[in-house]
Amino acid sequence: MSRSHLLIVLILFLMFSPCMAAAEQEAGWSKPSNGLQAKLAFSKTDGTAGTPVITAYLELRNVSDLGSVMEVPLKLDAIKYDLHDETGKVVPPTGGSFDGASVPLGMLRLPYDSSLRFNISSHGAGIESNQAGLLELGPSSVWTFPSGDKHSYSLTAKITIEKHRHLSDNVIWSGIIEIPATLLPSLTK
Repeated sequence: MSRSHLLIVLILFLMFSPCMAAAEQEAGWSKPSNGLQAKLAFSKTDGTAGTPVITAYLELRNVSDLGSVMEVPLKLDAIKYDLHDETGKVVPPTGGSFDGASVPLGMLRLPYDSSLRFNISSHGAGIESNQAGLLELGPSSVWTFPSGDKHSYSLTAKITIEKHRHLSDNVIWSGIIEIPATLLPSLTK
């Protein structure tokens, strides 16, 4: 390969490598909606009675070009979830009894160019013994994975917040965010 060809390859590599790194960094984030992005993350704990518990986190990011605080009046029931198996088929919640209280989040505040991550899992579903896992996101979004389940699953979410009247000088976010599929931790032990 001649020096000029080598130089061209090196220049192209240097031009596109920051783009590839940025794309990797952006993995999992929703498209911006009115200056706000969101993504999901998960962890798995030992749980109770031999059933691992999958804890879900929501991360919000202020990507607005306005230099002010963004307020997000998020209520957890404004988030709708769909669980998908590895073929893309929607898996309905397994349901069951739910006896838990939820604490309102209140107004979330994100300064310019900031992010906020918090636990969105609920605690109120009965935990069956020795199952492959439990994902609990509110009374109508509970999935118990049976013992021996070897499928892989991903979760999508849609946040909808209606427009509110402004009560402060800050930007009060409203809109719809569709969070792309995020893979749950493996159910195998």
